[in-house]
Amino acid sequence: MHLLQIREYLQCNNFCINIILLYRSINRRYVLKEIIPFTLAILTGLFTTLEAAATSELGKSITPRTATLHSMIVSSATMLIINILSGGLNQYGKITSTSAIWSAGGIFGALAIYFLAVSIPKLGVTLTFTIVITSQIVSSFFMDTFLFSIKFKLIQIIGLSLMITGLYLVMK
Repeated sequence: MHLLQIREYLQCNNFCINIILLYRSINRRYVLKEIIPFTLAILTGLFTTLEAAATSELGKSITPRTATLHSMIVSSATMLIINILSGGLNQYGKITSTSAIWSAGGIFGALAIYFLAVSIPKLGVTLTFTIVITSQIVSSFFMDTFLFSIKFKLIQIIGLSLMITGLYLVMK
């Protein structure tokens, strides 16, 4: 390659890199606002299913209660490490300034894991999670409507009806 060709090549690549950087900066807000939350929600669904199946299988070897305890200990250790590495552990002291009712989330989480560990061997993963997801959506609809005064739309009622119909079909 001659010097002129190398220079043209570098200019072209520099232009392409600048276009990519411009595109990335424009779309960074979109990625942070839209794509990352959707990706995290999808991963949450995947991880919840994997966690429940693993706890259920572990519960067959020991007891579902002990398997749930193990899952909660591993979960707590994981979150402790994440908080230590991210510097977020100092926020823990602020818990005492919040309403005690919000600490009930840990109770609900532990019971949810335990109930999944007991249900999956009897119902299977698909039926169990179809029931769980339908229950979550119906209960969140009622929470939005009656707790947070968010008005519902007819299309949402139709969507809920379709979910319940889907649950019925999965049960067949």
